Amino acid sequence: MSEIGPEIGEATARALLRDYLPAAALERLAPLVTPARIRARRLEERDAAIRELAAYYPLASSGRALAAAMRVDLQRLASRGARSLSAAHRAALGRVLELAGGRSPSETVLRDALAGLGSGRNSPPDSGHASRDTPSQGAADPLRHA
Repeated sequence: MSEIGPEIGEATARALLRDYLPAAALERLAPLVTPARIRARRLEERDAAIRELAAYYPLASSGRALAAAMRVDLQRLASRGARSLSAAHRAALGRVLELAGGRSPSETVLRDALAGLGSGRNSPPDSGHASRDTPSQGAADPLRHA
């Protein structure tokens, strides 16, 4: 029997690693994981950090206003720091920037993450994300007339 243990097989262990480890850990396990899976995990982490960041904007009147306010603060922190914000708020902004490769995500990316659409088109087929370009299986197309 392998070192993994008698209760799960090697394929199951690989699937668990692929599906539940953070992107940084997946990069260290590159022989077991595809680059597409690592990128998808990094985007999932970025989107989760964006949703957590939304808690610092309770007065935003709409998703667009929220995304615009977040983008301004992300750009401000990326360029010169945002000293007027609380340390926790700056840390949340910094986490989003770190996961976005040091660049501020666009307002569209921010809105999509807040809406739960995630990375969609950039995800591998097995990631569970539905593409925004095509309706999901069994869903009615609102633009199609009967």
